[in-house]
Amino acid sequence: MSIKPWEKYQPNAQIPTPQYPWGSLKNESNLGVGDGTPLDVDWGNDFEAFKQTAFDRSGLVPSGVADTVENSEMFNAMQDIVLRNIWERLVLETGYTLATGSFEEGSTLNSNTECLWYKTENKVFNWTGTIPSGGKIVPPSSNPTGTGGISPSGNWAPIGNDSLRSDLAGIDGASLVGSATYAQIRAYTGGATVINCLGRANVFDRAQGVFVRDATDTTSPDNDGTVLIDAGGRRWIRQLAGVSAPEWFGAKGDGVTNDSVAMTAALNLGMSVKCLSPTYRLTSQVNLIEPFDFDGNNAEFIIDHAGDGFYVKSSVYANKTNICSLLNINFTHGTITPNSHITVGEATVLEPTNIQLNGIHFRGTYAGQAHVVNKRSYGLKINNSAFNEVIGTCVLFESGVGGDETRYSYNCYLEQVDITGCTNGVIVEGGKISISNSVIESCTGKAVWSKGISFNPSIYMDNIYFENNVYSLYFESQQPQGYTRNSEVRNSFFASNSGLNHASDNNDIRLSNNKGFTFDRVTGSGNWSLAGTQFPIPYNAITCPAARIRFESPVRTEYDVIPANIRNILPYFNLKRISTGRVGAAMKVTIVRQSGIYATYYQAILMPTDPAGTTWREVVIASSSVGGIVANPTYERSGDPLNMNLYFYFPQSAITIVIVEGDGGVC
Repeated sequence: MSIKPWEKYQPNAQIPTPQYPWGSLKNESNLGVGDGTPLDVDWGNDFEAFKQTAFDRSGLVPSGVADTVENSEMFNAMQDIVLRNIWERLVLETGYTLATGSFEEGSTLNSNTECLWYKTENKVFNWTGTIPSGGKIVPPSSNPTGTGGISPSGNWAPIGNDSLRSDLAGIDGASLVGSATYAQIRAYTGGATVINCLGRANVFDRAQGVFVRDATDTTSPDNDGTVLIDAGGRRWIRQLAGVSAPEWFGAKGDGVTNDSVAMTAALNLGMSVKCLSPTYRLTSQVNLIEPFDFDGNNAEFIIDHAGDGFYVKSSVYANKTNICSLLNINFTHGTITPNSHITVGEATVLEPTNIQLNGIHFRGTYAGQAHVVNKRSYGLKINNSAFNEVIGTCVLFESGVGGDETRYSYNCYLEQVDITGCTNGVIVEGGKISISNSVIESCTGKAVWSKGISFNPSIYMDNIYFENNVYSLYFESQQPQGYTRNSEVRNSFFASNSGLNHASDNNDIRLSNNKGFTFDRVTGSGNWSLAGTQFPIPYNAITCPAARIRFESPVRTEYDVIPANIRNILPYFNLKRISTGRVGAAMKVTIVRQSGIYATYYQAILMPTDPAGTTWREVVIASSSVGGIVANPTYERSGDPLNMNLYFYFPQSAITIVIVEGDGGVC
């Protein structure tokens, strides 16, 4: 029972208000008037009943000393009541009951399902040992350590947060966390706001994540990946960390199921995509619309349709300087030959910009047009990629797509690329292309083929290793405006190749600091420059060019040992006339020979002396002969009217270096 002030003391109390529904106390209007609320025994007992009830329910005993802010026994009693109530509810949810008393007050436990509160640390413990006859007695002023010890070494096991943490840390702790599949989320009608999704259908399909209910969203459709609608029409939104996965949208990644639709759905989110499965099969084209960031995570992609596997398309967005990346993919073919595995750019729209293909591997596969087709783009870069034992053309840079000569590849790069055992390596129809730090070997067609179809190709090659290609470099002009021009090959090595074949109507081709380079056939007109290029031995050109060849710096040829009386062609010195009334220009020849401890030296100027190519003049600048080793060569004309090269030979075997300098006219 409790006093109602207005009912008991009216009019000497305040009338009821919303703040005090049963009235409130009232002061006297003046001291001694007697119109205020009396402080009588009922009023005092009403408060005392509340205080003493709190002590009784908490189990505390008042000390008899008045409360202070520093030590309020009344506050402690109320706190104990609240905490005990919380613990009673918590242990009940875990299958236990909270016994009366506490370690501090003392208690008796009669069952292993009873728990005891340790107020000092605000923890609850369950006795896991044997309950003796008469119960497990816990004396007052005790603690768990002194009455049996705490597990695992003792018999008191903590209950609540500590127990839950321990269970979650166990080997089967994951089974204690609630989770749901897509179907279960869609069927949900409860009041939760967060659901842990274990997968689309199970924990093994790699679609796990966290979904949060968005009460403000009433319009988003269920996209079967990042937005799910439950039975009540509520939207559950997947929590994203900036990266999506095709598995969210149903990709199986088993190499059998068609994953094209799931790939497209993941890309349509407009964020980075990372694949999570080992093998994907695509039976329709997947568009990559800039900007994009797609990481195949070294998965195998089976392109099993007649179109293009991935098609990179342009879009209008704010920052065209961003790099758009397609990374870490291993391509192979299905039962149907695709046109390409990757196509970049379209015929009638703006070119894609700053596209990067990194870590792409083509192995044992084939494509119709090419494995990578670049229709038009700006800044395409293919790096750290490999084409191994594939059939067809590895990379095709188109030009004049759609009949428009202004459409071509510009500032495109191949860097650290390995092309081995393929048909054609790189075909350039037009545009500005750079190839560097790469290996191109064992191509049965052409390693680098400059076609010059519509727009003048310009190719820069640096530090390329060519080996065992039928044609390493193949420059040609297929249209009047299709010259290969302003191109350079430098710091590269050629081994067992047929060299440069059928270089027709080209301008300003520069070869510098290369080793093992040869001309197989050069026709048409144009300017060629060679600087510091080393030629293989024996060197034997088939058809000399009408083009003008400039030796801008020494052309160096190294011989391990030239046997005695073995004829070798002097690199790029020919007796034929360049044009009517003009013969080949003078050349400076320097020869150093070594055998054992002896070394000899020879330097001379050679020049043709008649247009028919039958005579020449040798002006010796310096020569020596030591230890029987002669540096002065014997020269001899080849006798072939189409190829009047100058042979040289020596009477003794020796290691020989030949350096040719000058403006040679023809080879």
